[in-house]
Amino acid sequence: MASQLKGIASRLEDLTGEKLDEDKLRGVVRRSNNARISYQQVNEMMKAKPSPWDGNKACLLGIAGSLYWGSSFRDEINQMLIQEMNSRLQSGKVFPEKYRILWYPWVPVQQTNIFTTLKEKQANVVMAESAMVHWSELDETKPFESLALKALQNLQVGPAGRRVAALTKLADEYEVDGVIHFSSHACRHENGSFRVVGDALKEKGIPVLNIEADMTDERNYSAEKTRVNLESYFEILGGSRSA
Repeated sequence: MASQLKGIASRLEDLTGEKLDEDKLRGVVRRSNNARISYQQVNEMMKAKPSPWDGNKACLLGIAGSLYWGSSFRDEINQMLIQEMNSRLQSGKVFPEKYRILWYPWVPVQQTNIFTTLKEKQANVVMAESAMVHWSELDETKPFESLALKALQNLQVGPAGRRVAALTKLADEYEVDGVIHFSSHACRHENGSFRVVGDALKEKGIPVLNIEADMTDERNYSAEKTRVNLESYFEILGGSRSA
């Protein structure tokens, strides 16, 4: 994979007529590592009870924010989030939290009634799979190799057992009451591991809900069906808590 990345860089050199500036590349790696550190702090602060941030937005940042790795802007975003969460914790202006939810892997970008229903139930998404730091610190002296390793450490790559281990660990660390899986029709590879992950979480006594919908197409989403499923799910959560 490192060789492939080097090949891409070489091709870009040919297309642009400019040589890759290795000093600038090391600077990119350095900024990425700085942002990784502040992002780990964001992850750590989300463990607070009640959680000071919305896991739905954390998931979206985990996806869209990937555009800014290597730029100083990503670290700036993280620092603003840290300040906002500190302010919420110090002022007590946090969402009411009756249930703590772990969400994976993606969130829909079209309008749904999912997160309004969760708020009605005082259920906070305290962590999302796509919001976690899953990769090692990058080596400035070996940028291509480090980027290749980062890609291979992605939980969507390799055996499903890696995701099982990571998600069950997140469930423990964030002390969640339940887990919600958003099953996008387009993510066949990801959906294939749902049963394995779900079974592992259920063995730990953590109820799992699967919501099927499209990421962007509202025609493949039923608000009524989703509300019914969520209502049933919170009955289960309430029962398991009182058991």
